[in-house]
Formats: sequence, structure tokens, C-alpha cells
Amino acid sequence: GIERFNVLAIEGNPKDESSIARNRGLRGFMKHLKEVNSFKIVAGNWNRIRAQEIFLSYYKTRPDVNIVWCANDNMAVGVVKAIKELGLKEKIVVGGVDWNKAAQEAILNGGMHVSVGGHFLDGAWAAVLLYDYLNGIDFANESLQFESPMVGITRANLKRFSAFLALDRQSLNFRLFSKALNQQQKLYSFDLHAIANMLTPQKISADLTEA
Repeated sequence: GIERFNVLAIEGNPKDESSIARNRGLRGFMKHLKEVNSFKIVAGNWNRIRAQEIFLSYYKTRPDVNIVWCANDNMAVGVVKAIKELGLKEKIVVGGVDWNKAAQEAILNGGMHVSVGGHFLDGAWAAVLLYDYLNGIDFANESLQFESPMVGITRANLKRFSAFLALDRQSLNFRLFSKALNQQQKLYSFDLHAIANMLTPQKISADLTEA
């Protein structure tokens, strides 16, 4: 619903590889947009209070800011608090990365719009690849580099992912993603949507309601 974009981007620590990669992705996407009026990147060092201060300061000089991109959810939640403190009625879209609990609550309450996540499962995907390798299936046949499958959670799909986010990760059956244990599987599919489908409330336990 926004016609012209006035973007404030709050990166993490500029020296951290994760911050550098997320910053690179942001810049790569932004350069293709024609609707951008203003674009500013400021280092927030992953800190919630620092991000809050950055937004309050930036808003004084750019009250037309309408999109705030944050390199993690912690900073995004700080921005949401700053917006609430100012009592702003204008539509400001706030997004972060990590799928953390505070961000989920902020999305549910309408203060935050999106959290991108799923990368916390990288260790599990690595374990699947190593298990298969040790059982005679070399992942090099497919790739030597696997990108984190990530999904943006909004109010529209938060309900779908809520069971997945609340569940103990160790109880997930990652055997389903192994080529060695599933002979019919030709390619790796580390699909978060597939996991969410596996974890509908009915499948978790007949004793649990959807709520």
C-alpha cells in the first residue's frame, strides 16, 4: 500500500559476515526498485536500544520514513517500541530477521510486519548431509554450497508456522530429509513449508487444540 519508499536500514555489526551478507542482499534488491525516494543504512550493532535510538534520531530529520529494515528481530522490536513511544499513526512497515519470540508477538499485535527466518536449522541440515555422506551418498553430486531456506512470517501466515515455532526442534524427524533413508528422493529439499505441514496441531498430538 506504499507508493514511494523512504527506507531506513539498520544493519548489525558491519564487520560480521551475517550482517555483511544481509546488507548485500538488501542493496541488491533495492537497486531494482524505482519507487525509492530515500535510503539510509545505519549500524545498530544488533542492539535493541541502539536501534530504538537510531529510529528516534532519524525520524526527526526524515519524518517521511515509511519502511524500516532491520538485520535482526532484536533491533526491529526496538524500532517498534520507538514508533509506539512517538505515538505515530502513519503506516511504517517494520521487518527483521530471526523469527524470535518478541518479533512474533509484535507481528501478532500489528506493530511489526515481517520476520524472515529458518536459518537456525542450518545445523540440522548439515547433519543430514554428513549422515548421507557417511552412508555413501556424496552431497557434492548436487552442490558444495547450500543456501539457508528462509521464510517471511507475517500475520497472514503466523498461524501456519506457530506449531513449528513453538515445538522443541529436537523432536523433529529429520530422517525424512535424508537421501540415504529415502531412496526415492533425488534432490535435497530443506523446505520449511513442508516441515510446517508436518507439524499441524492434529499431527503433534490428538490432545492439543489448535489454540
